[in-house]
Amino acid sequence: MKNNLENAFKNSLQDYEVPYDPKAWEAVSSKLGAQPTAGGSMMTSVLKWGLAVVLFGAVATGAIFLLDNQEEITTAEVNQTRAEEKIEHTSHSNDIIVSSTDSTDEKNIEPTETGSLKVEQVVENKNIVSANDKSSNKTQSSTPVTVNESSNQVNDNGRKNDKGTKANELVREKFVAGHISSASVCEGEAVYIFNKDDNAKVRFKLNDEWVVIQPGKSMEMKLNSSTELVFVDDNDQVIETSFLKVQNLPSANFTFDANIYEGGLPVVVCEAYGDNVKYEWSFDNELKRNGSEVKHNFFDKGDYEVVLKVTDRNGCESTTTKTVRIRDKYNLMAVDAFKPNGSDSRNRTFMPYSLTERDVKFQLTIYDPIDNSIVFSSNDANNAWDGIDHKTGKMTPENKAYVWKVQIFNPLPNERPIYAGTIVHN
Repeated sequence: MKNNLENAFKNSLQDYEVPYDPKAWEAVSSKLGAQPTAGGSMMTSVLKWGLAVVLFGAVATGAIFLLDNQEEITTAEVNQTRAEEKIEHTSHSNDIIVSSTDSTDEKNIEPTETGSLKVEQVVENKNIVSANDKSSNKTQSSTPVTVNESSNQVNDNGRKNDKGTKANELVREKFVAGHISSASVCEGEAVYIFNKDDNAKVRFKLNDEWVVIQPGKSMEMKLNSSTELVFVDDNDQVIETSFLKVQNLPSANFTFDANIYEGGLPVVVCEAYGDNVKYEWSFDNELKRNGSEVKHNFFDKGDYEVVLKVTDRNGCESTTTKTVRIRDKYNLMAVDAFKPNGSDSRNRTFMPYSLTERDVKFQLTIYDPIDNSIVFSSNDANNAWDGIDHKTGKMTPENKAYVWKVQIFNPLPNERPIYAGTIVHN
């Protein structure tokens, strides 16, 4: 019986951390082995078994308590060691020096633009059981702790407050100098300011107003005088200064004489003045000629526009337009009557005057209006009609009108090839 009880006691403790002690068993066994008194053997045996059960329960409870308490202490030490290792790793990766010794949880601290920043860690005690606390059901309160460093405050989210910090300041916009298409332009000529940066703005002042060119954009300006463009940032600090010279326009004024004849042709004589290097003339939007003095033929009656465009030594251009009025239609300067038997030799024959002055191929024909017969013909300016009907060889009747026609075989630009009129034999 004794050996069986001892073996049962020993086997019940083999899974616990507290080892079986033979001396303890001998002390218990001595109590159990005492002789019972008379009449009380049954009661004594019951008492012994009850005492053994109580003693066995007390030893088992103590062993369990010691084992659980040891596991709690070990868990707390491991968590604390892991937290310290995590904090040390974060400090090296973000170049931020963080001091903390009593946390198992941490907040993210964002590094500033200037580099390292020494701050104290925001810590939060979270379900850490002290080794001296015998109750495993009680935990310390979870209260965030906030610490200050000079004027920079750290809140419970691990970020600095707006006041006195750089972390939450608005990022300043970037400004650059603009690129000018040309440093020298003519008055009224377009100049372009380019912003070639895709991430910055161009800012300058023009006519007391601020001009801002967005990234990658450009603007067109037309200036009447030279100016200095000062490119600045948002704090009006000068980035670059560029001088834009505006050249004055040249004078394109001219004079003209119209309704005159030269060489048997109607001409308009135009003359420009000014020290220019190039002159371009346009007459009625058709013909163009070069030179400071030009002549042009208008063959029909009417109003015509003459346009002069000049270019000076700076490459600047200017234009002037004037209207020329032609009073008469050009008809080879032919007279409408002649007197074959008159005293003035210049009026004894008929030949359109322009044909005597011009170097032109022509055919002159005189017709009788009654029967449309040909009275005279010539292709030589020196061979004029003297009033004789070449069909009969006789002088034509006086005060009779005849029809003349001239065909020009090499007319000038804008000149009609056929001219016609009437001539009276006086």
